[in-house]
Amino acid sequence: MKFLIAAPLLLGFLTACTGQENLTRGEWSPYSSATADLEKVSQNLKPYQFSTSQRVYLGTETSTLKNQTIYNIPVLNTWIKENKSNQGLHFLSYQIYAYEDLPELPSSFFKNTESYAMSLESIRKLTPQGDKLLDHAPAFMAYKGSLAPVWVINYLKDGIHLRQKIVHAKGFHVLSDEPMGSSFQKSLMRLQATVYPEGPKRSGLEQVQLSNLQSGPFISSRKLRIHSASGKDVPIQNEPLNFDPEDEKFPQVQVYYTLQKANSWFEQNLGWTWAGILEVQTQMGYPENINSAFYYRNRIRLGQGDGVRFKNIPLDPSIVIHESVHAVVDRLTGLPFQGEGGSINEALADFITACQLNTPLMGEVAIPHEENRRSLTPLRKWSDLNGGLYNDSLVISSFLWSLRETLGEEKVLQSLVRTLRDTTPGDNFKSFSEKFIHTTLMELNSEERALFFKTLKQAHWPTDL
Repeated sequence: MKFLIAAPLLLGFLTACTGQENLTRGEWSPYSSATADLEKVSQNLKPYQFSTSQRVYLGTETSTLKNQTIYNIPVLNTWIKENKSNQGLHFLSYQIYAYEDLPELPSSFFKNTESYAMSLESIRKLTPQGDKLLDHAPAFMAYKGSLAPVWVINYLKDGIHLRQKIVHAKGFHVLSDEPMGSSFQKSLMRLQATVYPEGPKRSGLEQVQLSNLQSGPFISSRKLRIHSASGKDVPIQNEPLNFDPEDEKFPQVQVYYTLQKANSWFEQNLGWTWAGILEVQTQMGYPENINSAFYYRNRIRLGQGDGVRFKNIPLDPSIVIHESVHAVVDRLTGLPFQGEGGSINEALADFITACQLNTPLMGEVAIPHEENRRSLTPLRKWSDLNGGLYNDSLVISSFLWSLRETLGEEKVLQSLVRTLRDTTPGDNFKSFSEKFIHTTLMELNSEERALFFKTLKQAHWPTDL
């Protein structure tokens, strides 16, 4: 019989609160006082199975991030991250389930069996009417002292909210139900198009060039795929893409141009971009005008906005770029979308977007009421942390923005990129700030260090971590 093998990237690097007991964790880096022969530690992990690695090349360094697997099935909340240079392995972080005997593989994980068919029926019953089941995959998870087989179910609640449900594969009781995140070669073309180069708030309509386009029924390239939930996609032929802004095809062209620029900016300023093809859907929830935008698993979904709370969401470069930054950060760090790691994730998306657009304001186009927009100014303080996802993200992002104004964008981005190389799915505010402070101090001269400590003091960041 053929058992069900989950795609390596299907589940991402899940770090939900559920299922973290009985996991073994270790980290050796310039930030920790622990010492070890990293090559030996790495060798000791070899008996365990890991997924195909996400690998990022940064100059002379290589950073890899993998999930633990058993029978090629992911173990939730696990990872191993290694950074290597010409001098060898210099950073190692892992969280694994250490076992002596392999767990039993339930019969429901085998395709073409009666128990597998029964599991699918149970999964469908767990998806209420009005919700759309997107996909499901088998996994293992540390649970009550052992390794439990589970099903990971991704679905759209009310057609617009992306959520993930984890259920026990035997009893089918729900262990968690949480929201998830804020790809044959063809000839490539360059076409003229009409867009707002800096968005409708900061520029008028202009003729621009869209590059690396592939002919086909919708806008696509080797890095992007744009389509509409309405089904009215923009076919790519050898003709200019000039649409009126009121035409429902216009947002697809605008999004492609925005992300074409963002992709180049990421490569030039960060050194890497998102993996594979980033798929973007406009008019999510069609025919309704939905007030939502989110990223998950190399997919961005953009509602249109109801015209009251939000409007023209795909035309807002800050929202579109923000969601794409999640794909870039996800590739290197595997940060979660909830908890402290989720706030760090949101802060990085806001700050990197703000750097690219050269403005601390988020949502200028899509959010009509100024008081509802997010801004990286003024500087928030460490004491402002209260557990709110976006409130806490602003504590991090406003600090980075203030530091950018003090030390300059290039210096701060350089420190941030070095920090992200050593950031893992398990990082929290304390560990992330410790890594960032340590990395930044290594980059600065004495005068710059004084300015850095001044900003730390203004933000009340702990410096004795």
